[in-house]
Amino acid sequence: MYFAVQFPFADLREFLGYKGVATPKLSPPAEIGKDFIRTSGVLTQRCKGGIREWPGEDVYCGAALALRFPNHLGLAQLGTGSLKAKVVNAYRRFYSFGPVSRFEVTLQLDVEDADAKGVSGQEWSVLLTNLLRIPMHKRRTQGNHLITSASQSNRKPHIVKLIHASKILSEVYLAATTKRKIAPQDEQQPWWYCPGTPAVIIEVAQPSLITKALPYTRHVLDVPEASASIFHTWLIIDGQSCSTWLIATGQGGDPDATRRLRICLTRMHAERECLNRILCNIGIGPGCKLTLGENLDQLDQIAEYLEEALPTIQKGKRLGIEQISLFNAVHDAFEVAIPGKDATLQNLHWQLAERVKKYIDRAQEGRIAYILGGQMSTKIQIGNVSVVGDINVVTANQIVNSFNKVKGLDASSDLKDKLENLHVEVTRLAKELPPDAAENLAKDLNSLTTEAVSTKPRKKWYEMSAEGILEAAKFVGSMTEPVGKAVKAVLALLVAIAG
Repeated sequence: MYFAVQFPFADLREFLGYKGVATPKLSPPAEIGKDFIRTSGVLTQRCKGGIREWPGEDVYCGAALALRFPNHLGLAQLGTGSLKAKVVNAYRRFYSFGPVSRFEVTLQLDVEDADAKGVSGQEWSVLLTNLLRIPMHKRRTQGNHLITSASQSNRKPHIVKLIHASKILSEVYLAATTKRKIAPQDEQQPWWYCPGTPAVIIEVAQPSLITKALPYTRHVLDVPEASASIFHTWLIIDGQSCSTWLIATGQGGDPDATRRLRICLTRMHAERECLNRILCNIGIGPGCKLTLGENLDQLDQIAEYLEEALPTIQKGKRLGIEQISLFNAVHDAFEVAIPGKDATLQNLHWQLAERVKKYIDRAQEGRIAYILGGQMSTKIQIGNVSVVGDINVVTANQIVNSFNKVKGLDASSDLKDKLENLHVEVTRLAKELPPDAAENLAKDLNSLTTEAVSTKPRKKWYEMSAEGILEAAKFVGSMTEPVGKAVKAVLALLVAIAG
């Protein structure tokens, strides 16, 4: 079994004209085995090489010094019941290309009874939780400076769970990649090296094991060359959410194709997280991290980055893989908020500003589905209201697609306000219903919305859909009144418009 955790980082110093960066470029003409990052390791050539479609993947920096495994990790037994695992190989690597960096922890596991039919989903959940809670020894920092090994010798090691390593790794690499003589400690800012949402990649041999481990997964696509199926879900452990990819491999696949697939998944996650972190940190007013005002050099640097990054992560195909499907599987889960967004975008070229706006607007429609302790939760954003509950992916997609039709109405439209309120109440109702009933409710909402926003709404059809929504509300006593009011408000307005 293959298990990897990735911690992505956006190096915002790239856009500040900062001269104190000490990170060697992890690509030729870097000197393999000689160039290094302090307290991380030396530059190493990837033994099987990189891939042409993703520059910079042929070289990495060893990272064994930045985050240490516990002693005798290979002897530790992970998992419970009939499902137990031991670590047979472990790697820590640091990759960097431009402002995009990532730290990866990879474990090769020997799993007992992984193919046994009697292994429960709970046992799989315990194993994954054990892996993400491995106690890691962190490198100590003081302010933004690293503490040497000698000064650490009299201190107890600082231990952190693997899942919570993002913040301490950002501190370590900010300190390790800053030139001490050029950059005094008081000039450094923690936000210069910005951590993103971690990713988990799990590879198993049997597709059925995917549903046992995480029953709320979404099938994304199949990759015939690798004889693999790709699934996605969200995993939350100890308060930390992880974008989780599951690769189910069959017999007869090309091992190198599977390797390229893993590289594609990890690089795409890091690129997307870096883009999101940059978008979240730009603005035009006081307090903004990356100010797009009178600083034309900074504006040009950010514009150049966006021109390249947006099409890169939204590319249709890469390595023969439908990369856009991978992107779509997780993009909807992100909420990107830019302070003073409209004013900010005015500083960019109008074509680039429009592309950025579309990316942000779509992300602000986001919904996130995750699993914790066998329970699923989905977040759906309706205007300014967030609704969180046990809503399956099919129902969530129906509701969001329906609301997207409402967004096309005039902002001052009374009908838009009434429909938005109806979507909020129906979403709250959906999380209280059984899955089948919730899906039917979402279909009725979609049908009602389609008629309501049309130029000539058909009374027979929207009344039939409204009746279905009202019938569903009767099964949840507390929702009967608010849903009923929302439905009647929309119907009354449609009658008035038609009359």
